Amino acid sequence: MQEETVPRRLKGTGRWSLLGAVAAVVALISCYGPLLLIGVLSLLGTSLVLDETLWAGAILAATAVALLALVISFLRHRKPLSLLFALAGGALIFYAFLVSYHVLIEGLGFLLLIVGVVMDLLSVRRKSAR
Repeated sequence: MQEETVPRRLKGTGRWSLLGAVAAVVALISCYGPLLLIGVLSLLGTSLVLDETLWAGAILAATAVALLALVISFLRHRKPLSLLFALAGGALIFYAFLVSYHVLIEGLGFLLLIVGVVMDLLSVRRKSAR
């Protein structure tokens, strides 16, 4: 049987917490990465057209995956604060994209989502250290 090779800093981190973290980072990069790319390309004299519906759909799908993973992770460690931060952030992100967009609402949503993810990773790590 092969021995798993997991980096030491990731030992004790639940796979659902990692999935939530990766999905949150994907949502963040999906949101701000294309803006950066468009800005750089425009400086080079090239333009890029993105379908805003697909762009928003990718961001919301990654956010939903992050929230689902954090809910499942919560069922293991039972620390509600991380889930509350993430759910509040996810609600703000969905509100910004589906109801009334404002850059501050979107930014606060991503901030709360990332804070919730970090708290979840720490909760799982503390639980596994016991």
